[in-house]
Amino acid sequence: MTKRILVLLLAAIAASLPAFGSTPAGSESAPVTLEAAHRPLRVGLVLSGGGARGFAHVGVLKVLEEAGVKVSVITATSMGSMVGGGYAEGYSADEIAKIVKSVDWSKMFVPKPERKDLNWRRKNDKLQGLSDTEIGIDSRGFALPYGIITTQELDLFLARVNAPASRVSDLSKLPIPYAAFATDLETGQAVLLQKDISLSHAMRSSLSIPGAFAPAEWKGKLLVDGGLVQNLPVDAARKMGADIVIAVNVGTPLLPKEKLGSIAGVMGQMLSILTEQNVNRSLRELRPEDILITPDLSKFTSGDFNQSEAIMKAGEDAARKILPRLKALGVPRTEYAAWNEERRRLTREPRTHQLADIRVDGLKTVNPKDVLKEIKLRPGDVVTTRDIEEADRKIWQEDEFLSVPYRLEPGPDGMEVLVFEPQEKTWGYSSFRFGGKVETDFDTANNFSFMLQHTVSWLNSWGGELRTLARIGDQTGLSIQFYQPLGAASPFYLKPELRMSRENYDVYDHGNRVSSWQNKAASGTLELGYEISRLGTVSVGGGYFTLRNSRYVGSSGETIPDRSGAAAFTDLSIDRIDRTSFPTSGYRLNATALHLLNGHDAGGGSNAFGASFLGAATFGPWTISPSVKMGRSSLEGLYKLGGAFNLTGAGYGRYTGDRMAFGRLAVYRSLSPKLMQIGAPVWAGITLEAGRAYNSQFGSRPGWTKAAGLFIGADTWIGPVYLITGRTSDNDKAIYFVWGYLLQ
Repeated sequence: MTKRILVLLLAAIAASLPAFGSTPAGSESAPVTLEAAHRPLRVGLVLSGGGARGFAHVGVLKVLEEAGVKVSVITATSMGSMVGGGYAEGYSADEIAKIVKSVDWSKMFVPKPERKDLNWRRKNDKLQGLSDTEIGIDSRGFALPYGIITTQELDLFLARVNAPASRVSDLSKLPIPYAAFATDLETGQAVLLQKDISLSHAMRSSLSIPGAFAPAEWKGKLLVDGGLVQNLPVDAARKMGADIVIAVNVGTPLLPKEKLGSIAGVMGQMLSILTEQNVNRSLRELRPEDILITPDLSKFTSGDFNQSEAIMKAGEDAARKILPRLKALGVPRTEYAAWNEERRRLTREPRTHQLADIRVDGLKTVNPKDVLKEIKLRPGDVVTTRDIEEADRKIWQEDEFLSVPYRLEPGPDGMEVLVFEPQEKTWGYSSFRFGGKVETDFDTANNFSFMLQHTVSWLNSWGGELRTLARIGDQTGLSIQFYQPLGAASPFYLKPELRMSRENYDVYDHGNRVSSWQNKAASGTLELGYEISRLGTVSVGGGYFTLRNSRYVGSSGETIPDRSGAAAFTDLSIDRIDRTSFPTSGYRLNATALHLLNGHDAGGGSNAFGASFLGAATFGPWTISPSVKMGRSSLEGLYKLGGAFNLTGAGYGRYTGDRMAFGRLAVYRSLSPKLMQIGAPVWAGITLEAGRAYNSQFGSRPGWTKAAGLFIGADTWIGPVYLITGRTSDNDKAIYFVWGYLLQ
C-alpha cells in the first residue's frame, strides 16, 4: 500500500476519535474573578484527542506561557497525550512547535523498511512478484495483522523526543505530574497510564487508533486509543489535585451522510458516535470556575498533518480570546520563571548514554541472539539517541517484527541498560503470500502467472525456514526450499531445494512460427552460502538435474536429446535497489555458473552461465535506469525476449533460445506532484532496447533486434500497473497492459 493511501486511511479513521463540543471558546462558563490571595493553587490542563487537529494544543500552550500560568497536572488522550506529555517532560511550546513542523508525517507511517535494507530473502520475494501482505495460518485458522500501519517510525520518534524522560517510569514524577488514557480492547474500560510505564509507551498506547495501528501491550492488556472511552479526562485531573481545570477540546463534528460513502468513512463515523458519549459526560463535569477552550478548526481534518502551523495558530487564537481569564490564573513573572526553569530541567540534561548492558525482552519465537546480530553497539559504549535509532532500524529491517520499541533502564554506576522490545508478528510465523502477473497486447498474447508461497519461519533456534512456492500460468512449477543458518546469527547457511518446472516456447523462422516446444526441468540441490550483510549472498552448491525438451506443434525433423546428471554451480547476488518497481537509486547484480557433470546427452558435460545488471540514478526529476542481461544454457528455449520492456512491441516470447543477450536504457520521472488525486505514485518514461535470443542447434546467429517504447505506470497497493506501447526494428508493434513486476 502506498504511503499516501496509508495516510488518507489513517486520517479517515482518526477523524472518529476527537472530542465533541460546539460551544465557542471562552463562553462556556461565567468569568471567575479571583483575588491573588485566593488564586487556585493547582491548575489542571486537560487535552483531548483529535489527530492532526491536536496540534492546536501547542498554540494554547504558547498563550498559557504568555499568561504566566503554572500548570500543576496534565491529563490527556491520543494526540493530546503527545503534546501534553512533551510539556510535562519540560519542552516549551516553541520547542514542541519546532518538533511538530520538522516531522515528515508521510514517512512516519511507512508500512515496511526500505527495500535496499531488507535481508536478501525478503528482497527475493519482491523480485518474484509476491505481495507484502502476509496471511497467517495456525491451529485456529487464518489470521491477519491487527493494524494496517506499522508503528516503527512512530516508536522511534516518541523515544527520541522523550529521551530526557527515559529513566522515568512513574509519570507522576515528571516535572509536571502527568497521566494519559487508553482503552482496554478486551474489556472496553478506560486505562490510566501513569505508574510502571515510560512516557513513550504511554503516548503510543493512548494513540493506538483501532484498525490503523496494532494495539499496544502493557501488563497483559491490549490497549487502543483512549478517545473511545475517555477523550477529555477532566475527572482524572481533579483526582490528581487540580483546583481548576483548563480543558482544550479539538473535536470534529459527525460527518453528514453525503460524506459516508466509503468503508473508512463509515468506520470513522461509528467510532465517533461511541466517542461523543464520553466527551459529553466530561463536559458536564466542568465547574463554573473551569475554562473550556474549543478552537475553530472547521477548516481542518484530523488527517491534515501538513497543516500543522495553521492548526497551531487556530489554537493560539482561541486561547488569546480569553487571555484575561488566563492571566487571572497567572503568577508573577519571577515566580513563573523559577517554576519554568525547574520544569525544564530534564530537557537540559546531557543526551548521551553509557551502556551497562544490551538486552532483548518479550520474545516468544525469535532467538534474541539473532536480533542483535547486525547492531554495532556494545556494553560500555557511550551512545547518542541517533546511535540507538540506527541499531534499532537494523533490527527492524530484518522484517521479522511489526516494530522494535526500545527503552533505557537505570544501570549500575550511573550507566543505563538498553532494552529492545521487538513486537513479534501477531499473525505468527507460518504465513501465505500471493503474487502474480498479467500481460496482454489486446491481440494474440494474453499471458498470466499466479503464485502462492507458504513460509514457516523459526522452525528451530537458529532460524530455520521452510518455503513452498507453487506457480501456475505461463510457467508452471513447484519448489520446496529449506533455509538453515549454521548457528545463531551466523552468516553461513545451508539451503537444500527440490524444484520442478514446465514452460512452453515457440521457434520462429523469418518471423513465422515453425514449431512449439515444451521444456520440463527437475532438480535437487544443496547450496552452501554466505550472507554479505545486507548486500546479498555468495554461494556454491551441487545437485542432480534433468532437462527434457519435447515438440508438440510442428513437423520439422529437429530433435533435442534429454539431459540429466550431477552438476556443480556457483552464484553471486548483490542487491541495493531501492524499489522493486520504478527504482530511483541503487544497483542489482546477479551471476550464476553451472557445470553439468557426466551429462547423458550427446555432447557429454554441459555448461550454463547467466548474468544481469540493473542500475538506477536520479538527477532532478528524472531517473536513468540502464540494464543488461545475458545467458547461455544447454536447455533450448530457456530464454525469452519479446513483450513489455523486453523488446517492447514484439509478442511475448517472440524470440527464444539457449543463447540470449539484451540491453535496455529506461528514462522516467514521477508525475505524482501533478496527479496527487490518483492516490498512488505515477510514473512515465521511455525505453530504448536491443537484444537477440536463439537456439544454437537450430541455425546461425540472428542479428540484433532493436525496440523503443513509451509507458505510464502507477505503483498501487495491489502492485504496479502499466500501459505501454512500443515498436521493434522488425516492424512489430503492440500496446500492452501489464499488472505485476516488470523492470528486471
